[in-house]
Amino acid sequence: MIDGEAWPRIGLSEVLDALEASPLWHERGDLPPDEGIGLAVGYWPGANSAAAAACKVSPDGSIQIVTGTVDMSGVEGGFQAIVAEVLGVEPSTVGMEVVDTAGAPATPGSGGSTITYSVGRAIRLAAEDARNAIFEAAALQLEIAPDDLELAEGTVRPKGTPERAIPLARLVRRHAGEGRAPIEGHARSEILSLSPSVAAHVAHVRVDRETGRVEVLRQHLIQDVGRVLNPALVAGSTAPRPRWWAGRCANAWATTRTASPRQRRSSSTRCRAPRTSGRSRPHPSRSRRPMGPSGRRASARRP
Repeated sequence: MIDGEAWPRIGLSEVLDALEASPLWHERGDLPPDEGIGLAVGYWPGANSAAAAACKVSPDGSIQIVTGTVDMSGVEGGFQAIVAEVLGVEPSTVGMEVVDTAGAPATPGSGGSTITYSVGRAIRLAAEDARNAIFEAAALQLEIAPDDLELAEGTVRPKGTPERAIPLARLVRRHAGEGRAPIEGHARSEILSLSPSVAAHVAHVRVDRETGRVEVLRQHLIQDVGRVLNPALVAGSTAPRPRWWAGRCANAWATTRTASPRQRRSSSTRCRAPRTSGRSRPHPSRSRRPMGPSGRRASARRP
């Protein structure tokens, strides 16, 4: 990879399979004059950062995650899904407490390439630490070994005997009433490997030979998004991107053909999007690999 690290498995094969199945690719040989089909495949290396987080279980049975990261377009929904999976609760019972970075657990900068991958892992480890605290508290009340307990549907219960389940709210209140330690978890994590994702674009364009205008008629985006934690966020992040990138790339090329080297370095900031029509269709490719929380690399990422 760009930093000399060996490539992990990414979803390139799945993306290429989806690209080959695209109707646009199949129609590339049956187009009128001045129209064509183009494709490009690229990857984004992502970012890796150290992080820390806290997870608290409240007397009403709700869960609070303490972090210093901000919500970018809904990534907190992914955090809630991670915690809900660990603690056996509904995501709606998981709340986020975003604290000033002066008092919050150590948190990296809020960027789309690192929040879920880095902070998500710390949050998962904090939730697992809170789960251990829940098991220790329930073991005292049920007189059973912590390893024989499980979490499900907002309760803690002995494995195989769901009728002895204790709601988390009751457990926390009783535990606090006995003067015992709060039920919460803390964790810190470091991720030393990047987590790249791959994407492909297939575009159907028409070129006006006299004016040089490029009209994007149809465009498909295929992207490796890993395990989807927040489907709405992934769809909202990928759907507008094909036209945005088409405008940037096409106009950067047109602007820099006769520009000086210095002008080329700054010309992309002055691009004007070409005219587009038809449809832009995102095709998420949900390949998995053991990187990031629950195999996830990010809740959403631009192609």
